Amino acid sequence: MNISGMPFAEMPENKIQAQSFYPELCLKELTDQYSIATQYATNIDMVIEKLSEATLFVNDELLEFRILNWQAYPKLEDIPDIKLDGISRLVIYYKKAVYSLAKSNLLISKLGETHRDKQAAQQLAATENKEYWQKQSFATIRKILGVSANISVALI
Repeated sequence: MNISGMPFAEMPENKIQAQSFYPELCLKELTDQYSIATQYATNIDMVIEKLSEATLFVNDELLEFRILNWQAYPKLEDIPDIKLDGISRLVIYYKKAVYSLAKSNLLISKLGETHRDKQAAQQLAATENKEYWQKQSFATIRKILGVSANISVALI
């Protein structure tokens, strides 16, 4: 169960491969590691759509990075980098960026059944959660690119 008391979604092993440079993504990995609630299991097509949209967005953000590396390294995992349990840090970060954004895109609040204040509170909670997962994705993209999360400006 997730923290809202909903059981986790049971997803098939569907895989998404947007480009051969990046690792394969898996619906089951998304739902298991990012606590996707059962309510989404009834609409697998929507989950695939949101995961695909997140993949395209992250790939677009990393386009220059891929272009700079793909001739020397045919796959992201081939770029020399720190490994954790045999998995490249860049692969871990890539999946985190995509899955976090997919989770953000999936956070659709259910409207309250009886009370307008309950609806407003649920909408606010969903928005805050969506922003949290978007920030996670964007911060991870910056890590892949080697860009500091802290930007400083010098005044002349």
